Amino acid sequence: MSLFNNKYRIESARSKLWDYGSNAMYFVTINAHSKMHFFGEIVNDKMALSPLGIVANEYLHAIPTHHSFSEVDVHTVMPNHIHAIIKINKPHASAGVEEVNKFGPQSGKLGSIIRGYKSAITTYANEMQIPFKWQGRFHDHIFRDEEAYIKIYNYIINNPKNWKDDKFY
Repeated sequence: MSLFNNKYRIESARSKLWDYGSNAMYFVTINAHSKMHFFGEIVNDKMALSPLGIVANEYLHAIPTHHSFSEVDVHTVMPNHIHAIIKINKPHASAGVEEVNKFGPQSGKLGSIIRGYKSAITTYANEMQIPFKWQGRFHDHIFRDEEAYIKIYNYIINNPKNWKDDKFY
């Protein structure tokens, strides 16, 4: 592990063998800081969104207006996290091309989409004086086949009714 500014820095969770700007579908999970329930609560196996949760959901739908090469597939806003399947679909780009993930301009990549989304929610929360903070980073999974897509798709849509089985319930 290398040091940065005399502090430990955690290595990136992103694959070094994948270009996160390539055409693919990605399962993304973004967590609220300390698993706090900022986005609402589960009531009768359905998500009841808080005002911040409503905005978080609306901003998910708006991602393609800010990143024209992206699509937001199935998604759910949970009390303390967000799941989404995000598709990057750039014209004239190869799908699933494995390259070295280089440090440099990140525009047009999954990280840029997530950073913009998290920033927009944080800005809104600050403007509304809602005490809110994201957990650093995000989790992603690159879909390699249709079977994985179906499994995660079902996981996302069933997440609210399975909330009682979640360890952060």
